[in-house]
Amino acid sequence: MVGLLSIYLILCSIVILWIIIVQAARGTVELASLRNLFLVGYIIFQLSSATTSLLFEEYDQLYIQYPVYTGLIFAFLSTVFLIFFFFSYHKGWLAKRLGQKEVRNVDISPIVLILLALAFCIFGLFLRLVLGQVPILGVLTAQLAVGVFAAACGLVGWAWAPRPLNVPIAISGFLVVCFTLGVLLMQSFGRRELLTCLLAFGFASYWSAWRYLGFQRLLTRLAVIGIPALIFMAVFTAARAGGERERSIGETIRAMSSVGVYDLKVGIIDLLSGQLAGGNSLWLIENYPENYDYIPLHAVTYYVTQPIPRVYWENKPNSVGRIMVEQGEFRKVGANYSLGPGMIGHVAHDNPWIAVWLYGIVLGLIFRWCDQFTKTNALNPIVVVIIGSGLSQILGLARGESALFLFNATTSMVGAWIAGWLTVTFFASIGWMNRTPPRQLQTPNSIPDGLKA
Repeated sequence: MVGLLSIYLILCSIVILWIIIVQAARGTVELASLRNLFLVGYIIFQLSSATTSLLFEEYDQLYIQYPVYTGLIFAFLSTVFLIFFFFSYHKGWLAKRLGQKEVRNVDISPIVLILLALAFCIFGLFLRLVLGQVPILGVLTAQLAVGVFAAACGLVGWAWAPRPLNVPIAISGFLVVCFTLGVLLMQSFGRRELLTCLLAFGFASYWSAWRYLGFQRLLTRLAVIGIPALIFMAVFTAARAGGERERSIGETIRAMSSVGVYDLKVGIIDLLSGQLAGGNSLWLIENYPENYDYIPLHAVTYYVTQPIPRVYWENKPNSVGRIMVEQGEFRKVGANYSLGPGMIGHVAHDNPWIAVWLYGIVLGLIFRWCDQFTKTNALNPIVVVIIGSGLSQILGLARGESALFLFNATTSMVGAWIAGWLTVTFFASIGWMNRTPPRQLQTPNSIPDGLKA
């Protein structure tokens, strides 16, 4: 029976990938969309991860007593969630209409785009290294800075993609990207910030030029850029030490340079394994409400209360991942150790009778607005880089802690929007760019200059 469940989950993954590819080829939903990125994360962190846990009994330090029964419930909840998600995304309702709002465009040359990216970096440094040192406030501004740095990489991608052989643009853009990655490596242990910048670069490149190339050439571009990015992230993952939380740039580079072939393979497997989020979801299904009471719509509460510092609210709700550590009685783990409960784990914890349809509908509408707004303003680089400034959080949303990831994605977009408003206002005031009314540049047959014959 476990084998049949695994086959079903694998088939679900194949169907999702088929939907993504077919709709992208037909132009129904753009390949580089927040919906598709979330679905890729859902396959990795839920469907694939749960399959691995069921087949090989990999449950981390948590024990599943009834894998067949629990797996059936997981498959059912996962299917229902996806049905509501796809349905609400397709219908769109108010989110679709709001996403059709056009904003003023900007007429800006490639070299000024690079200068704009550099201005974003300076503002990001201010947020991270100056305001980031302020107690309590620094936690928020550090996350805002991640969005600003990601948007800077996005601006580089927008400038470079239509003209990849333009040496000045390529070199200056490369230096800006290296600068942002270097800043994020300072005292950094996590990989999500780095992945955000790499994804932002690819996202902006797609909307700037690659979407005009045809589907096969598009996939080639993605492979050329994506494979080196995957190797870089795998090397960074393999270079991390288990008990280490902070290190300098020099220490990070030395650790990465010492990574061997075997460690690289382990790093790639770790990136694609789903980090046992599927198994964690199974544990939550099995224990709620059998052993613990539901906490209805906990994810909503956790998202809304994120901005409130815990020092001001001692009993502020804990994350589900942290609750699992306490309930699972983990030994010899740090005070901040947490698990990835998975999207379906959140549903099981938050009362599935309410959460499975509500979360599916809400996420579908959120991504429909983001994707529709991006498509409506597809020739506006500022809009595109703002929407693409929190992509690693969207990718990891299905892993959990979903409310935290969604809040971080929101914060990154807010940071990118603030940076965009400040820098565009300044550059326009000194005559380095022009603001144009909606539709002036967005004619139906508009093609970036670098792609014209």
